Amino acid sequence: MKLITDKNAIKKLVESITQENLHKEGLIAQFSDKEYLIHNYVHNKFHKELFLGRFKNIDQELTAEKNTKGLEIGQLVTFTNEYGLAFLNHEILGFDNDASYGRCVYLDLDSYWCAVRVESITHQEGYMGLTQEDIDGITPEFENNRIPFDLEMLRKKNEAEFEA
Repeated sequence: MKLITDKNAIKKLVESITQENLHKEGLIAQFSDKEYLIHNYVHNKFHKELFLGRFKNIDQELTAEKNTKGLEIGQLVTFTNEYGLAFLNHEILGFDNDASYGRCVYLDLDSYWCAVRVESITHQEGYMGLTQEDIDGITPEFENNRIPFDLEMLRKKNEAEFEA
């Protein structure tokens, strides 16, 4: 995973977001809040595990008609909601080509089950704001103390099915 802390790259990302009502100050503040970035990094992994554990029939590619940004599973993106709040460092997990309501891209957000619009996504060149030292400093105890309840239940269910 490519890690990006260069201020020029961060500035370029902010400038590339096209939503008119973008709250730039809030987005820029995320880059300097290591605690937030580390917490987000850990929780995104949990959301990805939940998504992959619960959804089996997700499209692996987006139709050419909908894929106006060259999106692929595994890409890192910034998601900007309809209120102009941007959320860094999210991974594309899958697609829904049948979505008539326009939301067709699944991300490792808190609401991983709710797809977002292609227009709300800005591609990132790598993971923004953290260094390898930051990631290496995440202890198993830190991660284990933040496991969401629904992930604990999913893991227990999978263990029971495996043992049966």
